Amino acid sequence: MTFRDSRDNKVREDGIKTRSGQKLEAAASLVLADGNLKLKDIVGAPCMGRQGLGLTHFREWGKANPVERRAMIQAEVRGLEEEWKKAKVVGLGSQGAWTRAIYDTLPTPVNLHRWGIRDEPRLPRADTDGAMTKY
Repeated sequence: MTFRDSRDNKVREDGIKTRSGQKLEAAASLVLADGNLKLKDIVGAPCMGRQGLGLTHFREWGKANPVERRAMIQAEVRGLEEEWKKAKVVGLGSQGAWTRAIYDTLPTPVNLHRWGIRDEPRLPRADTDGAMTKY
């Protein structure tokens, strides 16, 4: 972003590519954040809950200077990453429910008690020597 929005024409037109890690594609997330901020500029300031008009300060993309634009894009990329993480956590929660459903079908002592096959929900304690020979 620093190279793309530089004042120097040589730096701007050089086509410098920023390397990033495996999980984050810097160029794609920058384009997505830029588009989101332009869309927010068109839509305007949203009011959530019981907020009144003019209660919060909304910084417009078109009126921001380069330093503010850089900060806005960084905040938007951070927000997009948090949104992606929340979506992943929701998916993992349903996967955990599937795993629990599988474990509820295994014949463990607790499940056998739940199904009415055993009287005690747990195995008796092995207080004496050789107590496990019964099982």
